Parts: sequence; structure tokens; C-alpha cells
Amino acid sequence: MIYLLSSALATSIILVVLWDAFATMVLPRTLSLFRPSIAYYRMSWALWRKGAVMIPDSQRRQTFLAVFGPLSVILLLAFWAVTLIVCFAVLHWGLKTRLHPLTEPPTLWNLLYMSGSTFFTLGMGDLAPVNGLGRFLVILEAATGFTLLAIIIGYMPLLDQAYSSREVNIVLLHARGESYRSALHFLKRVQGKDPAHLEISLRGVEQWIAELLQSHLSHPVLAYYRSQHLGQSWVISLTVLMDTSTLLMVGENKENAERAEELFRLGREALVELSRALQAIPREGAKSRLRPEDFSQLREAVERDRFPLLTGAETEEKFNQLRSQYEPYAVAIAEKLVVPLPPWMA
Repeated sequence: MIYLLSSALATSIILVVLWDAFATMVLPRTLSLFRPSIAYYRMSWALWRKGAVMIPDSQRRQTFLAVFGPLSVILLLAFWAVTLIVCFAVLHWGLKTRLHPLTEPPTLWNLLYMSGSTFFTLGMGDLAPVNGLGRFLVILEAATGFTLLAIIIGYMPLLDQAYSSREVNIVLLHARGESYRSALHFLKRVQGKDPAHLEISLRGVEQWIAELLQSHLSHPVLAYYRSQHLGQSWVISLTVLMDTSTLLMVGENKENAERAEELFRLGREALVELSRALQAIPREGAKSRLRPEDFSQLREAVERDRFPLLTGAETEEKFNQLRSQYEPYAVAIAEKLVVPLPPWMA
């Protein structure tokens, strides 16, 4: 009975791990059904984050956090490989596979050795099954290991390419001043320029947000990859762009407001979807990035940059209503990833 139960358990775990690997590396969407990797990232990031907050120096803390993303991928791949090797060994044990040239029933260590050499297709040949079912399992494990290793070889460059594309766009945004300190800095950069410059800038960042949403929903681990430069982050850039679109939508210029509305909808969708993927759920009563008494000061600063806001008491109400649609998600993601968000008033 114990042999039958162990075989059934090993088979179930093998299927779950293979599904997890397929959903993580091949399937172009985020699913939470039978995903051990989700629990792995939830627990490992919680421990890593606790260790990071204990580091007083901000630069060292950010460096420590930057290690998690790439390291977590390597450890996850190792976890899959070790789990499959152990489960195939248990499956051989449960099915009572006999090995040549051993004259006695093989020990679990013998089966682990044969399973490991088969999974990594080493072809040692010093231990080989003699019964038909054992030979079938060896072929099945070799095919599984070869396929998984081939997918991993293609998966790692894919992550690196998506990360590089994200960082190149962030560097360009910073170089053009479109995402740096705050929304005020963005508006100051486009002050006095051709109105078409603002439209081109907004279209460019819309393309970046769409690419960010697609890549990070397909591969949520990219969210843990930190930018190469301190003070830069996809969370910071996206939040500044949302702040900018909010100010433009409550401005007097209707054309700017219409352009910013498209950016606002796309950016909010990105924040909402990514917060779900990262399980960073907004909390009630989250700390606001702008105190109510600072709105008049923000209005004066924006109007100095020749972007006058709408008049009337409803302006502040509309401004706060727009903020409430995206800011809680941005704050939740920033707290989850330990990223300091930029202030409204730089």
C-alpha cells in the first residue's frame, strides 16, 4: 500500500511542477492555479524584504534588494530540477524498479543517483533498469529533463531582453526629463515648447507602459528586478507619468486633457493589473502623498509652468477623485517592492 501511495504522490507532484514550469516560462499570462512558484515568491520575498529593511544605509539596502530578482529565478529553476529528480526516484522506488548490475533491491540513494544522471542526460550507464516499466520511466525522465533544460536556455535570455528593454526606456525617459523627480519636473521640461512635443512625449510613454504591462504580466518576476541606477525604477516612472496626466486632465487646456486621458486609462490599468499580479492589494487609509493643505501650493507651481488648472472648488475634488483611482495601487506596489515614491511637491 505504501508503494502505491508514494507512486501516486510522486506522480502528482511531477505533474504540478511541470505545470508550474509551463505556466511560468511558456504561458504568456499569469495564472494562480496550482502554482508552487507563487507561494515560493511570496515567502522568499517576505523574508528578503525583512532583511532589507534592517539595513540602515539606503544604497546598501537597494543593492541587497537588487540581488533578489536574478537569484530567485536561479533558485526556482533549481527547486524544479531537484523536485523532479526526487519524485522520479520515489516513483522508481514505488514501482520497485530493479537496477543492473545490482543483485539486491536498490536503495533510495541508488535511485536518486540514477534519476539525477538521467534528468541531466549524463548517460553514465553504470546503473540501468532491467524491467520494462523502469526503462519507460528513464526515457520519460530524460525527455522531461532535456525539454526543461531547453526551455530554460530560451527563458533566461527572454527575461534579460525584457529587462533591458524596460531599462532602456526608463533611461530615455530620464534623459528627456519626462520621468525624473515629479510631475512638476515633467511639465517644466515641456514648458514653452511646441504643443506637438507634449503629444509626442505622451505617445512615447504610452508605448512604454503597454510594453511594461505586457512583459510584467507574462513574467511577474521582472517586477523584482531593480534598475541599474539608484533613484530609478519602473514604479517611480509610472507614478510620475500618472501624476502628470492627472494634472493635465484638470488643466484648462482641453487638448492636453484629452491626450492625458488616454495615458491615464492605460497607466491605471497597468497599476491595477500589476498590483494583482504582485498581490499588492491597496489598504484602506493608506498614507497620502499630498496633504489637502498643499493643493494650493501645487496649483501655484503648476501655473508657473504655464499649465493653468481649472477654476472653481470642483477642481480639487476632481483632482482627488483622479488620484484615488490609481494612487492606492502605486503606493501598495511601492511598499511591496520597497521603492520610495516621488513626492507631488519636489
